[in-house]
Amino acid sequence: MSHVKKWIIGCLIVSIAVATIAAAEYIPSNKDTRMPPDVVHYIIDEPTNMQLLHETADFKFFFRESTDVIAIYDKRNQYTWKTGLDIEYDVDINLRCDMLLARTNPLPTDEEKLAVCTPLEDRLANTFEGIGNSLVTMQYFDETLSPTNTSTSTFLGDNSRLYIVNNDDSHYRLDVTFEAIDVSIKIHILFSNDGMKLEIRDEEITGKDTNLIHGFIFAPFMGAVGGQQLHFDLELNRYNPTPVQKPRIPGYVFVPDGPGALIRFADNTSSLSAYYGNVFGVDYSQDTYHSRIETNYIPMKNPTMPIYGIAHGDRQAAFIAHSTKGSDHLELTVSPHNNRTQYTYVIPKFVLNNKYTRVYNQSGSGYSALYEERNHFDIEMNYHFLFGDGSLDGFPADYVGMAKLYRKHLLDDGHLVLKTASYDQIPIRLDFVMSDAKKAIVGYQDVVVTKIEDVETILLSLKEAGVSNINSGLYGYQRGGIILGNKGAPRWSPQIGTYSAFKNVFHRLNDEGIDVSLAQNYSLINEEQMTLIGNAAKHLNGWYIRMDLRNQSVPITTQYFAKPTRSVSWLNAHIKAVASLQAESTTIEGMSDLLYSDHGNPKLNVGDTISLYQNAFGEIAKKQKINAINPNSYLWNNIDRYLQAPMFTSQYLIETDTVPFLQIVLNQTMEVYGPYSNFSFYTDSDILRMIDYNTYPSFVLTQESSYELMSTNSSNFYSTEYVLYEELILHVYELVNIALRDVIDAEWTDRIVLAPGFIKNTYDNQTMVLINYTDHTLEHQGHFVPPVSYRVIG
Repeated sequence: MSHVKKWIIGCLIVSIAVATIAAAEYIPSNKDTRMPPDVVHYIIDEPTNMQLLHETADFKFFFRESTDVIAIYDKRNQYTWKTGLDIEYDVDINLRCDMLLARTNPLPTDEEKLAVCTPLEDRLANTFEGIGNSLVTMQYFDETLSPTNTSTSTFLGDNSRLYIVNNDDSHYRLDVTFEAIDVSIKIHILFSNDGMKLEIRDEEITGKDTNLIHGFIFAPFMGAVGGQQLHFDLELNRYNPTPVQKPRIPGYVFVPDGPGALIRFADNTSSLSAYYGNVFGVDYSQDTYHSRIETNYIPMKNPTMPIYGIAHGDRQAAFIAHSTKGSDHLELTVSPHNNRTQYTYVIPKFVLNNKYTRVYNQSGSGYSALYEERNHFDIEMNYHFLFGDGSLDGFPADYVGMAKLYRKHLLDDGHLVLKTASYDQIPIRLDFVMSDAKKAIVGYQDVVVTKIEDVETILLSLKEAGVSNINSGLYGYQRGGIILGNKGAPRWSPQIGTYSAFKNVFHRLNDEGIDVSLAQNYSLINEEQMTLIGNAAKHLNGWYIRMDLRNQSVPITTQYFAKPTRSVSWLNAHIKAVASLQAESTTIEGMSDLLYSDHGNPKLNVGDTISLYQNAFGEIAKKQKINAINPNSYLWNNIDRYLQAPMFTSQYLIETDTVPFLQIVLNQTMEVYGPYSNFSFYTDSDILRMIDYNTYPSFVLTQESSYELMSTNSSNFYSTEYVLYEELILHVYELVNIALRDVIDAEWTDRIVLAPGFIKNTYDNQTMVLINYTDHTLEHQGHFVPPVSYRVIG
């Protein structure tokens, strides 16, 4: 370590970069967090021209019958949120204006013209005006199987009625009878001092055309910013064709893409693609087709949380919207300004039915059809409102407050559990690839790159060098390696290590305080590994769901998705078979982040799969810690280590900032580890990002050169040889440990951008961590931080 260039001043100031890197100019990008938005200068406007429905200590809730818009007046900051645009339909305005202009006795005055011929929405057709106003929009399939919109409020007529439930003014119900198809729904509206909840109960969706429903969209224009209008011109005696922009509100939309992304409100000069996120990922068994081809690019990241948020101004007003029922069918879309409209708005859609390809011959030919039976589930969407800088309640009106408030709700509901660490130095994750299979003259041959004794030697040497609190996952620990290994009871290999050898190493490392686990993907299988009959999940069209790999030179080019029931049985069998290893934890891949239904026997919907996985994880968590790859939020209460946590977004052009929303939510509930540092996540800015995001380092290693894996399905592990990374492991661990060891058990209370590239994180134990991503020395309250470095204060 003596030749590793680092400077440590009093264990408080640490400069990471060597001189050549420190000289590089800092250029902000959407991988960074920008400065807060400007302050909103808004006029206090309590909507007294609407019907008051309910009042609490903090809120007044109003309703407008003509548009089905609910207004939420926040007494704490005198800010009014509306579930829709609350605009009059252009067709009604034009009709009224034309009647006035046609009047001849007496002629209309200028004052009458301006009062009657009110501004028209530009580039917002009648259908979109209905969507912009309505509490709920229904998408349905027409006779050509094209999705069509109809809303609770339309310019054609009033198809909804509001009723009070059980004479309780905190509970209302909006009954809607759609005219386009024979469907009726009841929308329950519940008010409290926590905010507002909207519900659609499955049994209250009625009518003969319910199978034609594509989905329900909840309040898409709530918090929307943008728009432009056409104003009546007295000189022209008609509407001026030149549009006038509506007042702009600085702020952003938050979406759970990767660690978290912000989409700032902006007037785009060209049309940009919308952000799209399928919460918990695509249900492959109900996807358009039963097969897919692996992407040749880094895939888009699926939201692991059913939540989005909107902030107006700089810590002034914000809200989060999160689903507590139906989230496994939720899709989030953010349409930017100048895409379809002049607004930036969010489309949270719960999907009930969709198109898929019904196959009619062995060659895979087919035609589009809808599910014979739509998905059945209840829907709940919760809205919670934030105000001010958080000095009064601890929840500032920005993405930090959103994350902290969502974390509180998950803790209150038991979906997260606070845990106290038993160590005073940060943990590190060191995974190993032990073997995989390659093609031989006859059959397959194991390629062994790490033996069990190598694992022991490497981990003990790192501990001796000062790396504390190590945990590890072993991949390909049996005959057949990663791709052909048995899913249930392992088939031990003398080349890698017998069961007795594994047992001895596990026990010795356990005594040294090193947690070693067996790691396996329980959701992906192949035909060389097992028969598909009874093991592979089926698509709606009756075929097995599969993925064809892009790299056709590897031994296994097609992978199938296991039946969720089989995945659980293999997991349980595996835990039982290796119990005498006395491993402190187990590492689970596949089941943690892949959610799909199964249309074989027995049939499972995604809700059934979630329950199956939750029960299995819950039983294992009683005996062992669970390490999981990028787990979805419905599993979080049983997760101890979150592996491969995303540190970057999917990089949509409209995403302007990356923020550690996920990491703030998970703070104090589990250990969170970043991507493998030996896979292009080892630069100085990456190390700073780990510190900034309170995320621990991880590496994947082999004893032999990773070149040996080139002919296997593990060829993606392209640089893993331990001898190449020993010094980097020590270097990264020491830098991150110095920064984060004092906040291991502390609550992360705030994150502020002091200047571009200059971040301040604060914790409840009076510790402050300053992170300087730039190429200049920066100062905060008399504390100087050198370029590309950090400083711990407190």
